[in-house]
Amino acid sequence: AIETGASNIKDAFIKEAQAVQDSDSMQDFLPAVASHIWPIPVVDENNVYRGVVSKNRFLRTLHRAETATNAEQ
Repeated sequence: AIETGASNIKDAFIKEAQAVQDSDSMQDFLPAVASHIWPIPVVDENNVYRGVVSKNRFLRTLHRAETATNAEQ
């Protein structure tokens, strides 16, 4: 937003971004993470911002889960 000369915080928001719930499973929000170049906002049941999930974090978490599953076998 700064590069375009915008000075209002609202100009920094990505209007197309859709939040996922913190209670959603990884499988529930995989399509959102995979189809966007920006991190996906995460909100709680009161629609309060809790953080974001990026492709990188999603893949690292998936890798950790796979590694743990393989170690148990």
